[in-house]
Amino acid sequence: MKVGVTMVMIGGVVGEVITAQRDLGYIILFAASTGETATVLAAIVLLCGIGLVLFGLIVLAEQGMRRWYGERAAGRECDMTVLFAVLPTASLPMYNLPEMRPLNARFWQALRELLAEAGLRDVPEALSFDRPPVPERIGPEILFSQTCGYPLETIFRGQAIRLGTPCYRAPGCDGPTHRGLFVVPAASPARELGDLRGGVFLFNHRHSNSGMNLPRRSLADIADRRPLFAQAIETGSQPGNLDRIAGGEADATAVDCVTYAFWRRHRPEAARQVRILGWTPPSPAIPFVTSSATPAPTIDILRRTLRRLVREARCREAAEGLMLADIVDVPDGAYRGLLDYERDAAALGYPDLT
Repeated sequence: MKVGVTMVMIGGVVGEVITAQRDLGYIILFAASTGETATVLAAIVLLCGIGLVLFGLIVLAEQGMRRWYGERAAGRECDMTVLFAVLPTASLPMYNLPEMRPLNARFWQALRELLAEAGLRDVPEALSFDRPPVPERIGPEILFSQTCGYPLETIFRGQAIRLGTPCYRAPGCDGPTHRGLFVVPAASPARELGDLRGGVFLFNHRHSNSGMNLPRRSLADIADRRPLFAQAIETGSQPGNLDRIAGGEADATAVDCVTYAFWRRHRPEAARQVRILGWTPPSPAIPFVTSSATPAPTIDILRRTLRRLVREARCREAAEGLMLADIVDVPDGAYRGLLDYERDAAALGYPDLT
C-alpha cells in the first residue's frame, strides 16, 4: 500500500499534465510554459508534501493494525498472515553451511509432507536460505524456523513461540541441552582460558547465546573485572569465525557445539587446523519456533508433526542428516535461565564480551 499510494500520486499528476484544465499537474505545465519557476517549484513541493502525508497515514494505519492484531493474537482470534496477505516462510538459519543445503532441504521436504498429511495448507514449498541467524525481528510470516534461545528472551521476547527443542547427536549435547566451546588455532600456545588475555577474540553476534552470552559467563570468572581481550570483533558468522581461526587470523572464538560438529563434518581439512580449548556452561539447545501470530491450531499441528518426523522410519534419513535424535518440550524457565548467565557476568564485573 505504501508503494501504491506513491504510484497513485504520480499517475494522477501525469494524467493532469496530459488532459486536465486545472489542478496541480496543469498548473505545473502552464507555469513552466510561461517561465514562472517559483510557481512550478511551489507546486512540486506541495505534491511532495501530499505524498509524504499519504505515505505517513498508511504507515500509521499499518502500525495501528499491528498493535490491534498483537492484542488479539494472544487469544489466537485472527491470523496476521491473512490480515496483511503475508506469505508464510520456512527457514533453518542456525545450521546452514552451504554444504548443508541439501540436508536442510531434505528435512523440510519430509516435514512438509507430514504437515500436508496433517491437513496444514499453504506450506512453503522450499526453505528460505537467505534468512540470517539473528534477523531484525520474527515477523508474522514465520511459519517455521529455528532461533537462538538468548535473543528469544531478550530482543525477540513475545515475537515467537517455541515448537520443540532438538536433541542432537553431537559432542557437548546432553538431551535437549548443548554448550558453547572455545576454539583456538591448533598451534596456539594457550592451555587455559586465562592464556587468551590480550589476544583477538571473534564472536558472531552480540545477541548470540553460544557465541557471546555463554562465553561471557565463562570468562567473567577469570576477567578480574577488566577487559580480557585486546580486540573482540563481531563478525556475524560462527562458521566464518571457525574458518578464520583455522587460517590463523585471530586467537580464539566461541561457537555452538552443534555448529562445530557440522563444520568438522563438512570441512575436515580446516578442522585439522584448530582445537578445543574449553567449554561454556550448558544451555537449552536452539529451539524450532513459529511466529507468535501463528494460529493455535497451526501451532498444534507443527508441534505434533515435528515429533512424528523424528520417530517415523520413513523420515529417519532426513533426521539423521541433521544429527537429530529427538525433539522434546523444554520448560520456559530453562530458557529464562539464560538471563541468569547475563546477570552473573555483570555481577562479576564483566557485562560485555571484551
